[in-house]
Amino acid sequence: MAAIRQTVELRLRSASTARSMRWRAIVLAAWGLLSFVVYMSNGRTEGSGDTVATSLIPIAVLLEGTPMLDRFVEEEARRFPNHHWLSYTRHGVASSYPVTTGILSIPIFAAPVLYEEWRHSPTPDIWRDLAFGKYQKVAAAMFAAASVIVFWSICLELQFDLRLAAALTILYAFGSETFSTSSQG
Repeated sequence: MAAIRQTVELRLRSASTARSMRWRAIVLAAWGLLSFVVYMSNGRTEGSGDTVATSLIPIAVLLEGTPMLDRFVEEEARRFPNHHWLSYTRHGVASSYPVTTGILSIPIFAAPVLYEEWRHSPTPDIWRDLAFGKYQKVAAAMFAAASVIVFWSICLELQFDLRLAAALTILYAFGSETFSTSSQG
């Protein structure tokens, strides 16, 4: 009799755990999708010069296999004589800013960059406009949406009341620097 009771209790816990995990996955996806849609909704990119090099790194890596930005130097010099975001080294032209975000953006940029290269083989001028425009905005919004998911998960792990976790996540997603940075690109 005790063995049957233990088996039933174990199965009930397993079913409850499975439902809980499904609920958690649905809520995580909803937070990510909601924040991504809101971040993308203004349709504008208001980036500054410091994001140019970072947005060009995935293109350079995908097309040339290097994070060096030599192919874009002439265009940057033509548009901006004082292009502080590029550093001239003995190995070539590099970003003056950390390259991690550009490297992490490679999977986000891969499909559109490879498609554009196959279809049109754009000039550095066109690549710059694509990278600094819509590509960087999508990457920024995706990274920010992922951070909202992580924030919500931390609230749950800390066992916050669901209403408090939701309120804090909303504040983080739409009332902090996360919103202003990600929604602008």
